[in-house]
Amino acid sequence: MIKRVLFISFLTGMIFSWLLGAGVSIAADPTPGTIIGKDNIDEYAEYIPCNAFLQLLRKDKGYSVEIVEPPVIKMPDKFMEATRKHSANCKLTPDGGVSNYVAGLPFSNNELNSSKDPIRKGQQIAWNMTMRWFGDDFYHPGPRDHRLWSELNFIPASQRAAVDRYCINRYGQAINASMLVMLTNCIGRLEVEPIPSIPGREHIRQARFYKILNPRDVAGQTILSYEYLDPKRDDDLYIFIPSIRRVKRLPTSQRAATRSPTDYNWDEGFGWAGKPSLFKWKFLGETKVLAGYYLKGEKGAPVNMEWPGLNYMFMLDVYIVEMIAKDPSYANPRKLWYIDKFGFYTVYNIVYNKAGEEWRDTMSTYRQYVEINTGDKALAPEKLFWWDLLNQHCTYMYDPMGYGYRHLDPNTYSIQHMYETSRGKR
Repeated sequence: MIKRVLFISFLTGMIFSWLLGAGVSIAADPTPGTIIGKDNIDEYAEYIPCNAFLQLLRKDKGYSVEIVEPPVIKMPDKFMEATRKHSANCKLTPDGGVSNYVAGLPFSNNELNSSKDPIRKGQQIAWNMTMRWFGDDFYHPGPRDHRLWSELNFIPASQRAAVDRYCINRYGQAINASMLVMLTNCIGRLEVEPIPSIPGREHIRQARFYKILNPRDVAGQTILSYEYLDPKRDDDLYIFIPSIRRVKRLPTSQRAATRSPTDYNWDEGFGWAGKPSLFKWKFLGETKVLAGYYLKGEKGAPVNMEWPGLNYMFMLDVYIVEMIAKDPSYANPRKLWYIDKFGFYTVYNIVYNKAGEEWRDTMSTYRQYVEINTGDKALAPEKLFWWDLLNQHCTYMYDPMGYGYRHLDPNTYSIQHMYETSRGKR
């Protein structure tokens, strides 16, 4: 036994010496106070699985981020209590859906930790990501200030309007792609009546309403979607086209189509907005990554539309899950998700095309909010970035979770409201 221990120690020492001799860097986890930039990014690249962001840090433009203490990630108390109360009854179904869901996360941490099958665990994580905390009714009024988002970073968040989306091409030119967003969870409601579901709409997981404000050639378009809990039922998607003053029903079979002029598709709204049953999921492991963090009161100082004005990052535990599309015609056949272990938000999402090339990278950044209905503090994504590596353009979206929650009339989500909104009514 002693000889075996000595041999292992000797072998470990030889491997370590070889790594040093070969010039392989063995960096410790980045600690608070560490500045990561062009000169040392390769030491910490393993903690940032987003090649697009790594390329920015490698540029000779002075871009850098400081590592800070990890903030406390906390969802509203009612949501966590609902998870403890109801998750034990929630089950995966053979067709990829869930049964007996009431509110909170479908699967508790204990359930995930006890799952040994990587396929089953991957499905459970996917459903937790789908049913993550989103509030009950979400109203994002869109921008009232159309300056570049790099300029808006100099204004405290409490004094400026929300800016939704900008699309940036390879020449650094920005297209304002802002929109108005309304969202209602028809089930799993905890804060705004009716609770826990809207009578007569228990079969609808989520209803969404969008009004496109920019760019001007599509301004005035309104979009209505119903996302169903039943994995066998296709979602409904309608669009009002101002030029012909008609509502058209859109096919939802090809949700991989990008939402023009952005770089993300129908399944990637707010990080993830898809239906888990349409994909094969596999749990690959757990790791630590560096997540972007906008500290309260922070004033970023981006010099152009290229840099997201991110000054801070923190270490975060994530699940790594592989997603494979069941439909062979789906344009994004394989994705790697890095999912926040506590909040189940998308931290990074790496998309591969059919040739196996890394196609698009997604990164979410966090900020702490106060949920206005309950007063609970919650850490949630604020800004999302989509980079198209092959076509060299990107989309920036200001996604203020916890901003503007209020009761929304269920009749908001109707064809009639699409016509009313086109005439200026919100």
